[in-house]
Amino acid sequence: MSISRIAIRRPISTFMVFAAILVLGGFSLTRIAIDLYPDISLPVIAVMTNYRGAGPAEVENTVTEPLEKWVATVNNIEHLDSTSRDGSSTIFIRFDWGIDMDQAANDVRERISFAETMLPDDASKPLVIKFDPSLMPVMLLSLSGNIDLAKLRHLADETIKYKLEQVEDVASVNVSGGKEREIQVLVDRNRLASVDLSLDHLLRIIRAENLNLPAGFLESGPDEFLVRTIGEFETVDQIGNVVIAYRNRTPIYLKDVAQIKDSFKERRNEVFVNGKPGIIIQVQKQSGTNTVRVASAVHQQLEQLKGNLPPGVQIETIFDTSEFINESIAQLRQTAILGGIICLVVIFLFLTSFPSTLIIFTAIPISILVTFIFLYSAELTLNFLTLGGLALGVGLMVDNAIVVLENIFRHRERGKPVKEAAIAGTDEVGMAIIASTLTTLVVFLSLLFTTGIAGIFLRYIAYTVIFSLSASLIVALTLIPVLSSKYLSMKKVEKKGEGSFGRRVNDYVETRYTTILNWALGHRKTVILGSLSILIALLFFLVPRIGSEFMPRTDQGQINLSLETPLGTRLGLTSEAAREVEEIVKKNVPEVKYLLTQVGSGGGGMMHFGGGGSNNATVNVKLVELAQRKRSSAEIINILRPIFEWEQASLGLAKIHITGGDEGPPGLSGGAPVSIDIRGYDLKEADTLANRISHLIGEIKGVVEPETSSEMGRPELRISIDRELAATLGINTSQVADAIQTANEGTVASHFREGGDEYGILVRLRPQDRQSLADIERIYLSSPGGQQISLDSIAKLQRVAGPVKIERKDQQRVVTVSAHVTERSLGEIDKDIRSKVSSLVLPPGFSLKYGGEQEQMAESFRSFALALILAVILVYMVMASQFESLRYPFVIMFSVPFAAIGVVAILFLTGTTFSMIVFIGMIMLAGIVVNNGIVMISYINILRDKGMSVSEAVQLGARRRLRPILMTTFTTVFALLPMALGIGPGAELWAPMARTVIGGLSVSMIFTLIFIPTLYTILAGKKR
Repeated sequence: MSISRIAIRRPISTFMVFAAILVLGGFSLTRIAIDLYPDISLPVIAVMTNYRGAGPAEVENTVTEPLEKWVATVNNIEHLDSTSRDGSSTIFIRFDWGIDMDQAANDVRERISFAETMLPDDASKPLVIKFDPSLMPVMLLSLSGNIDLAKLRHLADETIKYKLEQVEDVASVNVSGGKEREIQVLVDRNRLASVDLSLDHLLRIIRAENLNLPAGFLESGPDEFLVRTIGEFETVDQIGNVVIAYRNRTPIYLKDVAQIKDSFKERRNEVFVNGKPGIIIQVQKQSGTNTVRVASAVHQQLEQLKGNLPPGVQIETIFDTSEFINESIAQLRQTAILGGIICLVVIFLFLTSFPSTLIIFTAIPISILVTFIFLYSAELTLNFLTLGGLALGVGLMVDNAIVVLENIFRHRERGKPVKEAAIAGTDEVGMAIIASTLTTLVVFLSLLFTTGIAGIFLRYIAYTVIFSLSASLIVALTLIPVLSSKYLSMKKVEKKGEGSFGRRVNDYVETRYTTILNWALGHRKTVILGSLSILIALLFFLVPRIGSEFMPRTDQGQINLSLETPLGTRLGLTSEAAREVEEIVKKNVPEVKYLLTQVGSGGGGMMHFGGGGSNNATVNVKLVELAQRKRSSAEIINILRPIFEWEQASLGLAKIHITGGDEGPPGLSGGAPVSIDIRGYDLKEADTLANRISHLIGEIKGVVEPETSSEMGRPELRISIDRELAATLGINTSQVADAIQTANEGTVASHFREGGDEYGILVRLRPQDRQSLADIERIYLSSPGGQQISLDSIAKLQRVAGPVKIERKDQQRVVTVSAHVTERSLGEIDKDIRSKVSSLVLPPGFSLKYGGEQEQMAESFRSFALALILAVILVYMVMASQFESLRYPFVIMFSVPFAAIGVVAILFLTGTTFSMIVFIGMIMLAGIVVNNGIVMISYINILRDKGMSVSEAVQLGARRRLRPILMTTFTTVFALLPMALGIGPGAELWAPMARTVIGGLSVSMIFTLIFIPTLYTILAGKKR
């Protein structure tokens, strides 16, 4: 007994089951987490090691190389990149996607423990950091006003940060910009020398004096007392009164050799909000928590804080991830609802019956609610990918219900009783819809075997579609027959041309189709050869004219300008250049909502491996909402680029790059679109070659902002220590580096506590004593015997210009040439680049390797090509199992290549490029386009089993399956139209997929209705 018969005989039980689904689905929807993308750990581990006083080459030889050799023995490493800078080594280890990163981190730590014995004694212990997407802030706030920057910073640190960190699921709040209080001990070099003392002596004295120490307990009679020695400074003046030495029994105080100043930290960065100095506050959420809920809670807290801010102080949201999440999900929700409404209209136009239309439409909400139950149970989030899968599947969810109800409808039209029609109609097409659903499901199952980051993200789309289509199949086989047996009523229609307008239109279309089909069956050779000729000709003509890119760009309403002044430029001059860039942006971009400028090294919680220097700045431009502007962010960028190319020299900039905030899902960005690695040991030769390549590719149309990663010529003061002489005096390299650090940059000796807060006590030479090379030479160090030794007596100081950093990839030195693209597709530009660069003669020992988005695009396309082949094979196997034949699936499989005509045609007409998203649509088509053929061939075989000839069965079967084929195709196509238009935030990502399915399915339907029946008559044979 079939499941549909059981459902019809037990309607109350069936209704209760689906009522339970409604309740559980609604409950799951209220509990499911919402985020922009799935919470996936990036397979990247960083190893950071400090080696103070060493230059890039020494860091590379003594730290980076030994660590790389050991780390490279860990399994599943995809790439090994490193950067050696002054005093630091950073190694990035990228693993294959999908491995256990906790185990990988443990393996890395184990290998590093072996390498530590090979590192210099002065090198720090390597720090292993596992990347987590939650390290990126979910919100960026600005604090500005007409009060002093020091008070503004204090307000941010002591009030706003404290309040926001109390919000549930907020992991941390980090503040950057403004002025931070600091107690400065500015030492007079001459006075210090006159009392025969050194800076390291002052550090030891301050640390020893600023202490509260427990001294145990004192028992006196029945009482017990806690004994504590109180020595911490209670006022800033007490610091100056510390005795640092005695001379002739006279105490020498700290204030005798230094000025004690209650001041502010030297600013390494500056922040400007809409052109005014301000503060930036970064909010990070806990890993795995709901971004939208966290942001909502933060906004509620901000509303309370705003009422308590001093007059003239404003706190505003510069960046909020939840805004794009809400807008994108709202857009997808709207697209899905609009698609559902269009489905409803299309179904009604064919059936001209409200009860029938509503019965079919029940498949959509129930399938979606079942999907929510599965997502919640599997602890998956409702995100851009899962919701996109639902929006994509709206048209597919009703296909099975359409086929079932249309067949029940046909039986009812011929006068069968309602229950008999429901059972017969469902049983007749039951196996066909099971097979057609399985062909779609196996296609999405093949996506689960796609490797790399693309495969991991596609799994979430696949899960959603698999859940929803499986639910729609169950609905079609159970609920649709029950509802039909209860509520489907109609008048018997005996003759064509009678009945409603819709019925007459259906009859007309059926008559015209029958005429065309009869002609095709009478000219089989012409139809077959003509169709194949059209297929080959169009593919040959159109495919080379369609460009390719890795991922479609989404307009997130953000533009980022990264600028660099010449190496060694002071912070103030870089700041002036950044302010001029701001003015140019404001003059040419009236769509600006906010301007956020950061000059110098990054602050706060965002991780800056290598960081920015005093010659770096970023200007982040937030545009007004998409609906409020006529230009896209890409169009604005194309306007700004030539302006800044012209103004670059006058602004005093060495480099300026403009990008959009359109990176897409984390991990899917391969860095710069164009990236060429030059591998070779000689850095000067590599730099020369990089500049040649940069110039060459800069001549190619569509290539913008070519640059090299090498940074040569930074002014450097190199101090070479006479180790033998220093050792005889009892001084080592670490002491020298510490003395220079204290004199020049300062060293925090201790902390001054006041009002529950603590502030660093920085010991440093006064500004006039650290201005020249001679000042550095006169730094004094204390030997173990108390002798004061000048730096120039044990070291040689040289002014040199050397590399700022040495980069390596896969244990080879590398200089990278990178560029962005515009106007043309990445695939077209990549061909031109390879053609032009191939003419270069490389020096001995050098090689080139292409990377960036080019590499990711090529890898993803190869992976998708294999997935497409696998999908076609699986679809064929499913059909062969259903038909118990190898011929019939072969006939139906011709729907797939004919769908390719529609794909390339719609891509060409809409100017859409081949991308990862288009490939997903093509793989989907492999499972969808055969469904029409399955429904048709299954019914033709049923008619042949009843004794009809091949010709009779084909003519009648094709005519009777015309309406369900048209209905299922039109509902899918028209349901995807809103998505295909690409209107709204984030819609650009899904539009290519929708266009692919629309084009492929539409053209395939035409060939299915004509070509498939024609080919069937040739290959079917006289007997079943």
